[in-house]
Amino acid sequence: MAAFIKERLDWAVANSGWINFFKKVEVKILAARTSDHKPIFLTYLEKEEEYIHAKRGTKFEAKWLLDEGAMEVIKAAWCDDTIGGTGIQVVQQKLEACKGELKRWNWRKHGNFERAIKEKTKQLEILQRNENAKDGPSIKQLQSEIDFLLEQEDMKWKQ
Repeated sequence: MAAFIKERLDWAVANSGWINFFKKVEVKILAARTSDHKPIFLTYLEKEEEYIHAKRGTKFEAKWLLDEGAMEVIKAAWCDDTIGGTGIQVVQQKLEACKGELKRWNWRKHGNFERAIKEKTKQLEILQRNENAKDGPSIKQLQSEIDFLLEQEDMKWKQ
């Protein structure tokens, strides 16, 4: 009969001098998303200001090349009638149409990667917190799904 053994080796250590110097520090033990080692995440906020995220433009994503649906979206948007104008204005209208359609298609097809990663990571944290022998397959499945999402996100950042 196989025994189920859990051992926790992840720790963060600090002395009082370090703690007094770095007052706004938070340490979290994250979910083991792609291995059996749980990463330790240390956050240091020098100022208590919220970061404002600038609105990002839409850029072509290399991962779209892996999906045949993207080519269909491009063809459909490119074949749509344009309002008219000079040759370059027609091309600009078609490019804008492609951009808008790809953005909507991407959202419908892939949704928000960050949200999906966070949701799956939260599920994984819950399973790992209360882990027992029967949770092994579920944990492996979630880790596999997260790994796939992270690969796609990595492709986006490498681009």
